Formats: sequence, structure tokens, C-alpha cells
Amino acid sequence: MDDVSSFVRVITEVDWQNEVRLVITLFTIYSICTILTLATWKHINFQALYFVLLCICIYMAETLNRVCAQNWRFIAKQQYFDSNGMFISIVYSTPLLLNLLVLLIHWLKGAAGDVILIKRRELLEKKRETEKKIN
Repeated sequence: MDDVSSFVRVITEVDWQNEVRLVITLFTIYSICTILTLATWKHINFQALYFVLLCICIYMAETLNRVCAQNWRFIAKQQYFDSNGMFISIVYSTPLLLNLLVLLIHWLKGAAGDVILIKRRELLEKKRETEKKIN
């Protein structure tokens, strides 16, 4: 089975309307991540810590999957937490990875702006030196 059909199958097999605890839990995680991404937008040091925290959360997804598989009755009405970790990867890790991607793009955009600023200052300094030599 290819990855796209596996992804679609996992998403469509969940009875989202009857899995209230699961939906609330996931919505809470997504909301917290989105709020933290936006709240740390102009605070690079906090963003770096948040980035590391998200990486740790993704790294711990296998352990989380194992714990959820053992306690699935508390979280959902059906057992979704398979041994391959497909469900946890799709509904938990993927949104966290998207937050990491947003942070990374934000950092790259900031770095590109800094490079442009530094290069402009360099060129202005060279222009001033050239004008000094001419005068």
C-alpha cells in the first residue's frame, strides 16, 4: 500500500464525530502549538527553546504511541494506535512538523534579510571609501 492511500485510510477510518476525547485532545495540542508559534514570533530565544521542545515531542512520539496503545480506552472508543505508529504520525507528529517548518521558514527569511542588510552596508562602505580616495 502506498503512503498516500495509507494516509487517507487512517484519516477516514476514524469516527471523528464520536471520538470527542480524541478530538478535544488533538485540538488542544494544535491550539497550544499555534499559539506558541505566534507568541514567540519576535522572540528568537524563546522560539529556539520552543523549536527544541517540538523536536523532543516528535522524538517521543514512539513512546507516546506505545502509552496510548496501552491506554486507548481512555483516549478513544477504538484502538487507533497501531504498532507502526501511522496514526500518531499523521494526527500528532505531522502538525508539529508543520509548526517546525513555519519556524524554520521564519528563521530563513530573517537570515536572508540580515544578509541583505549586511551586504548593503558593505557596499555603502566601499562606495564611501572610493569617494574618499577620489576626493
